[in-house]
Amino acid sequence: MFKGNKLYLTGFFLILFLPLLAVSPWFFPPEWGKAMAFRIILSVILSSFIWQLFSDRFFFEEIKKKYQVGKKTIWLLGSILLLAVVATFFSLDVNFSLWSSPHRSGGLVHFIFCILLAILLFLIPKDRDWSRFWDFAFIIGNIVVLFAFVQYFNLLPQIFVGYEGRPVSTLANPILLAIYLLLLIFPAAALAIKESSKKKYFYWVSTALFLLGIFISGSRAAYLGLAVAGAYFFLLHPKKMKRAKIAILSVLMVITVGVLFVSLTPKLPGFIESNPRLSLLAKRVSLDSIFQALGNTRFSGWKTFSKAVQEKPIFGWGTENQAIAFDKYYDPNLNYLVRLGANWWDRAHNLFLDLSLSYGIPFLLLYLFFFGYLFFKLQRTKTEQPGKTTAAHAVQSIFIAYFIALFFGFDSVTTYLTLFFIIGYALYLIHKDPGQQHDKQSDLFYSLAKKKYVVMPIFGLAMAFFLWQYALVPLSVNSQITSAEDVACKQKLATMGSLLDQDTFLNSYVRLKYVEYVKSCAEYISDNEIEYIKKTIQALKEGSVEQSQYTRTWILLADFNNTLLAATQDPAEKEALKQESLSFVAEAKKLSPYRHEVFTAEIKTYFAMLDFQNMIRVSEECVAVDKNAAGCYWYLGLAQLMTEDQVAGKSNIQLAEQKGY
Repeated sequence: MFKGNKLYLTGFFLILFLPLLAVSPWFFPPEWGKAMAFRIILSVILSSFIWQLFSDRFFFEEIKKKYQVGKKTIWLLGSILLLAVVATFFSLDVNFSLWSSPHRSGGLVHFIFCILLAILLFLIPKDRDWSRFWDFAFIIGNIVVLFAFVQYFNLLPQIFVGYEGRPVSTLANPILLAIYLLLLIFPAAALAIKESSKKKYFYWVSTALFLLGIFISGSRAAYLGLAVAGAYFFLLHPKKMKRAKIAILSVLMVITVGVLFVSLTPKLPGFIESNPRLSLLAKRVSLDSIFQALGNTRFSGWKTFSKAVQEKPIFGWGTENQAIAFDKYYDPNLNYLVRLGANWWDRAHNLFLDLSLSYGIPFLLLYLFFFGYLFFKLQRTKTEQPGKTTAAHAVQSIFIAYFIALFFGFDSVTTYLTLFFIIGYALYLIHKDPGQQHDKQSDLFYSLAKKKYVVMPIFGLAMAFFLWQYALVPLSVNSQITSAEDVACKQKLATMGSLLDQDTFLNSYVRLKYVEYVKSCAEYISDNEIEYIKKTIQALKEGSVEQSQYTRTWILLADFNNTLLAATQDPAEKEALKQESLSFVAEAKKLSPYRHEVFTAEIKTYFAMLDFQNMIRVSEECVAVDKNAAGCYWYLGLAQLMTEDQVAGKSNIQLAEQKGY
């Protein structure tokens, strides 16, 4: 780290701390809080970096030397960034692709910041800083695992809220917890093997904790990634470890036997059956469960997303727009999706499909080429720089584990931050230190120095505006939404009503949350229901302008408008409302033509008009498309009863009940 400047070191430590950040209401949902905090921290680092480039000749020359050494890799990263930016211009929802929402917290801006993080990590830190970074990352990872243990075993219930199911710790999902730990486990194991001092015990304990954390997460994709990458790490480790390699082979054999045992045994031993945690883990690793979850369910989703990739192969649909692609090609005949109720996918649960959908196939190929290039350069590093051999081998193992696990999973803010931290480390490993040689100084620094008092104030103002408008204000807005969730309906709706008047990139998200809170306060608004319905419809209309490709906005508009339609007595007004509801349904059908929810909204429109013939027509269209649409069978039966077709009506209502209506 450059002498006299601890800001960078502090900033990088804060970024490594972010996986632990999950504080309500400001930093909740967890991945959203991490994304906003990362945006603020890296902006400060970047501003300081640019100022120092303009002001410090020694700093400028050192950065220039590092750039010259790694410029091919930096330009390759820049090409990935450029292709992502170009693809976003063709996004079906550019605003959402740029900023996303608290629900997923991704977006192009976050991706840009991750690439900048990797480049800055290559340019700024010194050799000795990396050991500090890894030690700190392991400490944070250990604490994350300890929180997972607290959740999993329901420890300290007086302090921590109980959590049922697989633990998420300070992340948003057990899958993300497993992938985060998967990114840390091999560097910890590598340092444990390499270290000869007492510090090795810290690394071994960290490795063990990460392993246990992955185990209790229940992520089968992470198990697979760990097994394959673990075999590569130990069996092909540059250091001769005959006993360790025999032990790893033995462990892999034991795991294989264990999986076969729980898969083929009709009734498991009593100590497993009687323990909810053990029985859940046994069920998740059984071959039948794996084939259904990673096979049938995933394949159904992948089939849908693959059709979308074929429609837009060059630039994709825009990052964060996977839901748009899925809705368009949603097929209700894919029973594994419908049976699980998992018919609203906004991720493909496959890294390769997600990247193709987000930015296009050319981006995917370039992205994979970049990792292949790093893997190849790391292999050369193992022979050309003996001091970095173990570290390079660990990073190669990370990449293997990551791509195997993400074949069945998806990224998040935390996993992206950790991955690009590792990419920055890989850039450090594959490039030799330029040393202290002093090349002939160019006039570029002096040219920049003369302009710093013009450029930097402009840059500073732009950065301040960016942080205020696209980090601090959204943080405040979302914190108010989160806080409103647990208060009385009067205060809840008042808070959300005031947020409707603010203009941020969260406009559509705010309006959808307002609708959610209105629906949760049905009893409270009952005395003034029509007024709230009208306000909700107006909010949804505004949201549809911001995010016109979101199917559920149009369905909600039709549903609330139908409620207003049913309450209206004036014939002219009723007809106008009917036409408006049908226009909302038409927009939803354009986006997702085969969803029973869309047909149901249309059926309700005709029901509010007591138009039973059109109810029958649309209901029959619905059940012809989706034979599992219980609601459509029920409305079909109701309409038939109202038109005195008693036999068919009773039969369809009975069928609806059999299907779970």
